[in-house]
Amino acid sequence: MLRCSKQPFDPIAKVLVPLLFAALVSGCSIFGDDEGPEGDYPNLAEVPDRPQVAPLEEQDAIASGLRADQRAARYSDAPLAQSTAAGSAPPPPSAPDAA
Repeated sequence: MLRCSKQPFDPIAKVLVPLLFAALVSGCSIFGDDEGPEGDYPNLAEVPDRPQVAPLEEQDAIASGLRADQRAARYSDAPLAQSTAAGSAPPPPSAPDAA
């Protein structure tokens, strides 16, 4: 017959449960950090230099090239077809070596 004691935990569990809880709550803080607080983080108080702006002639050349690409684009409502070229098939399996 099973006996139910009034004490659900033995004395060892009374010590282990709080220790395990403390270890879980502390998380990974027991392991040392490789980098200090300075680390590789940027200083948010510093403002970076302004980026260089391309000359107007270069901007115009890029814009005209994009317009030419847009005019030359061809759109189709046809579905895309897969290529069935001979080079697209995988090589045949090799025969096992006979010893």
